[in-house]
Amino acid sequence: MRLLLLEPRDSPHAARIEHAAKDAGLSISFLDSLEATPSEAALVGVGPSVRDPLQMARHLRAISSEALLVFFVGSSSARDTLHAELVRDPFLYPRYELIELPANARQLASRIGTVVATVERQLHASPGTRRDRRARPVSGSRQPNSPGAQQDVTSVLVHAPDAIFSTDVACRLLTWNAASQGLFGFNPQAALGRTVEILAVPDIPDDSTRQLGTVLSRVFASNASQHAQVVCATEAGDVLNVSVSIAPIRDARGDVVGASVIARDDSEYQRVEEALRQANRQKDEFLAIMSHELRTPLTSILGYTDMLLRGLSGPLPPLTNKYIGNVRSAGDRLLELVNGLLDYTRLEAGVERLEIQPVDLSRIVGQVVQHFQSQAKAKGIELRLAIARGVAARIEADEEKLTHVLRSYIGNALKFTPDAGWVAVYVGPDPGARDAARVSVVDSGIGMADEQVKRVWERFYQGDASLTRPYGGMGLGLAIARHLVTLHGGTVGAESAGPGRGSTFWFTLPLRHST
Repeated sequence: MRLLLLEPRDSPHAARIEHAAKDAGLSISFLDSLEATPSEAALVGVGPSVRDPLQMARHLRAISSEALLVFFVGSSSARDTLHAELVRDPFLYPRYELIELPANARQLASRIGTVVATVERQLHASPGTRRDRRARPVSGSRQPNSPGAQQDVTSVLVHAPDAIFSTDVACRLLTWNAASQGLFGFNPQAALGRTVEILAVPDIPDDSTRQLGTVLSRVFASNASQHAQVVCATEAGDVLNVSVSIAPIRDARGDVVGASVIARDDSEYQRVEEALRQANRQKDEFLAIMSHELRTPLTSILGYTDMLLRGLSGPLPPLTNKYIGNVRSAGDRLLELVNGLLDYTRLEAGVERLEIQPVDLSRIVGQVVQHFQSQAKAKGIELRLAIARGVAARIEADEEKLTHVLRSYIGNALKFTPDAGWVAVYVGPDPGARDAARVSVVDSGIGMADEQVKRVWERFYQGDASLTRPYGGMGLGLAIARHLVTLHGGTVGAESAGPGRGSTFWFTLPLRHST
């Protein structure tokens, strides 16, 4: 079987997908253009570097109606966002698969192999598959142009839950199912024979891309399917936000003679979406205010405990001194949580700014490792640092933000490594890219299952509660660290051989060459 892949050949993902596909027993061809896609293709991939993968997929679906589309995505958040769009697209759903690119090449080959098995079952299991239909007619089936077949198609259109209608090239309505009447209010007698101008919203210019007539004109001009968000007026004068999938209708010679339209009302969905955005804004404002209000008295508490511990008010009994030390430790922990909330609100608001300047990466890593040595010693953990010979020392970064990332990585490793374990920090060139440095933090800690590795960068995710609850925290540290690394133009990753077998967390940063 052959995988046709829409992805630039020189992208960093192309080679990974190609090698994994070959390991899964696939041959692979790169598509230089959509027009190069054969209509009989069984498996077509859309790579993570493709801009607007949904639009590309709709074009591919118009060319090859039966191919299984495979979307390769670079992160769980990209996977979730794309999936949310796909399930709402009647033109694509459900003939697709999503593959999140794992760090492990073997996992990627395994996931591609699973998809291949699915396609092969579909091709061979049923006598009604595309291959069999081309070889011979199915016994007892109706011919495509027979009256019985036409009645079947008409019945499907009439009873479909989505609004489905068709037009000629002059945008006159030719068919109009019951769901169209339910959505727009016009009965068939009022709609058929009239143009789609009956659905136009008066306050929007006729040539606006939000008008259905404009999108139909583009379909006829390009002879290609399109998906769009438009606004339509109902018979009662209400305005609806509508998602439409439009495909050209061709005659026996292949000339475009009209278009079929599938329409869904997105108004309620958009209202709910706006309500969720508003609720999120209010939540973030509340967290920001509460965090500031908590930090002010907390700073005073920590200041006074410091004064007591230093004996500024006179010597204290040993037991009292111990109790105040416990108060100080608890206060430090609370301050860490409050600062995490403040970092989170800045991340959500998108107001995080970098103060970029030339910095010495090795020096910063060494300082952070030294900062954690006493904590590691208290747990009997060996904390070691190795810096590869020849790695460029100077990078352009925000030193404060870079220190934050390193503290998050190393602090997490120490937190989730049992007493008498070890944590190693490595600094060297990035093996996956030129002109980049890579910092890895490896530990002998509790490790992670595959599902945890996939989700570890999500905000508030803390893995298996039975294992992580004793360690505390809110699950924000790694999410914030990833955001800061991304702002620097770097990447992050995590790997684990499984529970109880330690973990590796790494990030990369572009290097600055001295001139």
